[in-house]
Amino acid sequence: MTTTPGDTIVARCQSTDPGPTRSAHAYLEATADGRINVVRGWYLAHSRVRFGGEIEWLRRQGGFYVIETIRGQVYNARRTAQLFETKEVEGRMLETCEANGIEPVQITAPEWREELCGDRSASDEQVALVVLLICGEEMVVGHGPGGIPIREKMLLTSLANDHRVHVFDAIGIGIVALARHLKKPIRLPAYVLQKLDALQKSERSARKTKKQLKAAGVVMPRKATRKLTMGQRKLANEKRAATMAAKKGGAQ
Repeated sequence: MTTTPGDTIVARCQSTDPGPTRSAHAYLEATADGRINVVRGWYLAHSRVRFGGEIEWLRRQGGFYVIETIRGQVYNARRTAQLFETKEVEGRMLETCEANGIEPVQITAPEWREELCGDRSASDEQVALVVLLICGEEMVVGHGPGGIPIREKMLLTSLANDHRVHVFDAIGIGIVALARHLKKPIRLPAYVLQKLDALQKSERSARKTKKQLKAAGVVMPRKATRKLTMGQRKLANEKRAATMAAKKGGAQ
């Protein structure tokens, strides 16, 4: 996905995969010949001031903003706490957009994953694969003499592995939003579909093996648990305080 100074930019967008304490963002541009350039991807703690500046700059560039929104049901207390906090973050971002004169676009995870990968429940690995293949595995990091873009591999090596996943999601959201904006449905090339199909088959095989092992009574090692969010820590502290108070009251 190389560009030249003569390329015509027909659309710009900033996309966000929101989280309870940090969010992943991406800035993308679409050219007249149908290419998509990932200009920047980042994952940072929330800052109203910084985000407001980003949205104001985006407005001046004539771009639009898209954010993944949460809809539907949630199932367990731990997940619910994270989603409620994320929904609060989403609300603050939408308010900031409106205050800066940008009407935000909202899209759910199943919607954009289906349009990008052909599967509403596509894994993060599938998203990263498609993003890397259709965006040329590179992103613009600056411009040299004559405005020629300086590009580097989209490995995002400065980010931790779990952070990188969120940035790839943000890029995927942006790709789908640009395709919708330009009214050009995403049609993955044959070589991308081939690699995506191979990955999907591999994931199905892994799930089948895991199910068989579980049925046979084999205990699989648990994944490392994520750090608790601010809301989860607060809830845990409140429960701990209530338990201590109850024990103290019973001892009197």
